Amino acid sequence: CGEDEPPKSKVGFDETEMEVFESDGTTSSFHPLLLSGATGHDITIEIKLDRPVAETSVISLTVEGNASLETTANAVADYKFVSDDNNLIIEKGEDSGEITLTIYEDTEFEIDDSDNLFETVEITLASVVSGTAVLDEEASTFTLSIFEDDAIIFLDWDAGDDSRGDVDMDTFLFLDGETVTGSA
Repeated sequence: CGEDEPPKSKVGFDETEMEVFESDGTTSSFHPLLLSGATGHDITIEIKLDRPVAETSVISLTVEGNASLETTANAVADYKFVSDDNNLIIEKGEDSGEITLTIYEDTEFEIDDSDNLFETVEITLASVVSGTAVLDEEASTFTLSIFEDDAIIFLDWDAGDDSRGDVDMDTFLFLDGETVTGSA
């Protein structure tokens, strides 16, 4: 490191994977477009540095996975970034950072082609846009598994002769005294 060159700070994820449930067990964990007053629930992903950054550093992020990101075109989704979803900004003098996601409960039972009851979000620290940070290649990718916790309810009945009978039925799902979804 020359006299005019500030020291580099290695940046990476503190943990490279995390598992969460789609719901936190309350009605507030639903997506607000599905249930009035709902907000989702936040999770924080910790970023570590081996030393405080000498200059504010901007790191670009890439996001992949099969969980759906909330966008203008995709209003009811599995998650959203609380702050900028394209960049991580670590201010001068800081020795850590964080990325916060809001996870939403929805009314869809989601299962992938491999019968996995979870969806994933993979966040990669892609490149340093500006500043004195350098990427820790061993801790540059983080995988979040969002486990499905919706209930599956099967209704079956016998018409009395070991065959299914004809039925006209309305179903509604109530949670904490509020209608969550229904079908007529």
